[in-house]
Amino acid sequence: MSNTGSYTDEKGRTRWHRHDELALRRQELHTFLIITDYRFLLATRYPWLAHYLSGFPESMEAVFQQGRLQEEIPGVGETMETLIGEFLMTGTSAKLEECIRDTPRTVAELVPIPGLGAKTIKRLYQEIGVESLVSLRAAIDEGRLKGFRGIGPKTLEKNRRRILTSHSSARKARACPLPQVTPRPVGRGPVPRHARRKVFHQISRLETVSAKRIDTWHMPCSQG
Repeated sequence: MSNTGSYTDEKGRTRWHRHDELALRRQELHTFLIITDYRFLLATRYPWLAHYLSGFPESMEAVFQQGRLQEEIPGVGETMETLIGEFLMTGTSAKLEECIRDTPRTVAELVPIPGLGAKTIKRLYQEIGVESLVSLRAAIDEGRLKGFRGIGPKTLEKNRRRILTSHSSARKARACPLPQVTPRPVGRGPVPRHARRKVFHQISRLETVSAKRIDTWHMPCSQG
């Protein structure tokens, strides 16, 4: 069973193990969206939201059960609230399951590795055939990543040392799905104006996205 309690980080802030897991699942979903050629502007919200959720000071289960997600989390509308609720209740989501139909689920093992972003993971999978930590280690040991754009010698050396620990952690994480919480009907709730300005400012640092596009991102993984 996953640890669902809170803890204090090195800066004295209250953090939640459940939120860390939610953030990781968000990052995994973002990676699978990139691999399946989901529209980049729409996919960029997932890493930002993962970061925001990981540092949220209040229990996400309580916020969800009380129907306050749209009020408390900037940029969350009905669709995003449904997605968060699915992760809380089952450890996965319909969107994630849809996006991994044609991609090995083990690709998610690469997500926690420092220095490997979603685009790099996509290229590793499509160009080198790396689809898990085991195949990444084999590619490093065989020298197939030398000269690979986006992964320099320092990153290779660091990952060589991290990979066994990461492999063990990834297997443990995948074996421990998020505990279930009581579902609640998804309802509407206003997102405070100051919160919208904040999330729009943060996202615009990555891409120029209009407020309208933030609220109208319901799109399937298979496009075209």
